[in-house]
Amino acid sequence: MQDVELIKTIERFRKERLYDYALMINGRWGCGKSYFIKNKLIPSLQKKEDKPQIIYISLFGIKDADKISDMILYEKLKSDMENKHPEMAKGIQIGSTIIQKIAKAVVKDAKDYTEAFFSIYETFTGFDNNVIIIDDLERCSCDVNESLGAINNLVEHSNASVIVVANEEEIGMLKYDQNRELQMMVAMNQSVQFEEREEPLSFQDSRPQRYEEGITTEKLESRRKVIFGNTEYQRTKEKVIGQTIEYTPDLKTVFKQLISQINNEVLKKCLTEEIDRFEEFAIKDNHSNLRTFQFFLDKVSAIFDSIENKYESLHKSIVEYCYRSSIRCMSGLEMPKWEEEIGTQHFGNMWLTDTLTGYRFIDKFIQSNYIDSEFVNDLLSKYEEQVAAEAQGKEDPFRKIQNWTVEEDETVEKNLYEIESKIKNQEYSVYVFPKLLQIIVAFEAREML
Repeated sequence: MQDVELIKTIERFRKERLYDYALMINGRWGCGKSYFIKNKLIPSLQKKEDKPQIIYISLFGIKDADKISDMILYEKLKSDMENKHPEMAKGIQIGSTIIQKIAKAVVKDAKDYTEAFFSIYETFTGFDNNVIIIDDLERCSCDVNESLGAINNLVEHSNASVIVVANEEEIGMLKYDQNRELQMMVAMNQSVQFEEREEPLSFQDSRPQRYEEGITTEKLESRRKVIFGNTEYQRTKEKVIGQTIEYTPDLKTVFKQLISQINNEVLKKCLTEEIDRFEEFAIKDNHSNLRTFQFFLDKVSAIFDSIENKYESLHKSIVEYCYRSSIRCMSGLEMPKWEEEIGTQHFGNMWLTDTLTGYRFIDKFIQSNYIDSEFVNDLLSKYEEQVAAEAQGKEDPFRKIQNWTVEEDETVEKNLYEIESKIKNQEYSVYVFPKLLQIIVAFEAREML
């Protein structure tokens, strides 16, 4: 779901509130979820007539689920102070230990600290018109079920609209990856029964069977997930998350916004003209990652600074190759193989697209962050001359006449007259005469039929 449609869905979720649940926005790492939240959703909500109060927190690195309530309380108090007492807002500093002691002292019969916290705060202000956005759930270091428990308390006690933002594929992976080596050993045990077998197994005796050809790391990882995967998360999620929306970035729009921040006007113009191409690359490579695009912008900006915006005829091919090379690097894919003496070459199938001009210095710069400006300028100067010569050669009548069999007779005759003029001016080597004579004889023979 893209930006406009997603904002409408969130607004319905915020208004209807038919039952208590949180809404999850799910998307792969780097797809632009946080960018959408901060630059699209929050500004959109702030323009609503009822002026909802937005509370945004990130769970990155949080090790204690109780800290979630602390963070929300801090953001809530800070926001209230900014609205009601802006002169005092800068002085707000709240420690989590102090908050817990106050909450538990005031509400002694509360079941837990989170319930106490909401009981206190509801007394003063309430959360009815609040939107609480909890980002980076998958990066929370505490147990994911404890985090979801804290989020569930938000939903049940605060009466706020709670939105969770995450890469669901990675939720619980921090705990899941502990003791990885021991898990792999268990996954290799053939006595374990799996729901799906990759190949039929046969037993010659009652002893444990051994793999004769081994097992791939992909199959081993799949088995590890079957045994040790976080099934508790799925059960807890059903209680807390009422709706999950898959986020799909509007690549062109975001690309335009990111490009608009480029200071180099020559580069900015070139990048803007290539936006359709960038989207094509991202889709074909299955890499709609905005962090990669930002990485690319940083690299290509440095390259254009190094060449001082020269070699205009090569700008398009430079930015295209730099983006494709950035994608391969950030995806962990193998980079192209280069012969030491070659500075440029053409790539085809490996890029899943039409032929692309590759620049060795770009690959090196992306991987090592080193660029030899003198070498690069010398290379591009010579290559630009080569490209210009090749482009001029394509317009040569002798080159055009090579495909005379598919051309109209008038076109062939025109090219022959131009060739005759060039021969008189001694612009052709004698080595072209045999080929030219062969074409003329064949053309005349066809005319006689």
